[in-house]
Amino acid sequence: METNSTALFNETMTRLLNDGNVLKMQQFGQHHGNNTLQHCINVARYSFYLAQTWNWKIDEVSLATGAMLHDYYLYCTKDMTISAFRHGVGHPKTAYTNASKVWELNTKEKNIILSHMWPLTPFSFPHSKEAFLVTVADKYCAVREFSASRDEKAIDPYEHTAWMASFIKRTLKGMPA
Repeated sequence: METNSTALFNETMTRLLNDGNVLKMQQFGQHHGNNTLQHCINVARYSFYLAQTWNWKIDEVSLATGAMLHDYYLYCTKDMTISAFRHGVGHPKTAYTNASKVWELNTKEKNIILSHMWPLTPFSFPHSKEAFLVTVADKYCAVREFSASRDEKAIDPYEHTAWMASFIKRTLKGMPA
């Protein structure tokens, strides 16, 4: 059933954040000093924020589950022997393989994980609103995490307007008029 229940989303997030397998993601670094778990939390929260903002009725359980497991690849990107590009196009399948060993994923959750790097992975297209939301939120959160100070880990989706204005101003500073 598709709704837009904050309670159901938060209940699913709490269940996942109490799962030792999910907590393993804390061990692996990601974007500018962040860790994979915090990135996945940021993506899940921003995905749900977008659904609320756009008034989309969604499957909150699938959205939270897919968003929290979209980067369940369980390795340190700094220790990789593959290029950043190979990681970018390959990690969705690794995350899906790892997650499917631990959880029974439904069709939406599988697609969320496998398609979150679209359009970099052109044959893994988002087939649901939930997958599209995670794909958009993942890009936004990655940019925001890369441009944040090292001590700024969590992203409050409700502060994005001020952040975006500041980011654009910093980006345009020094560019020819």
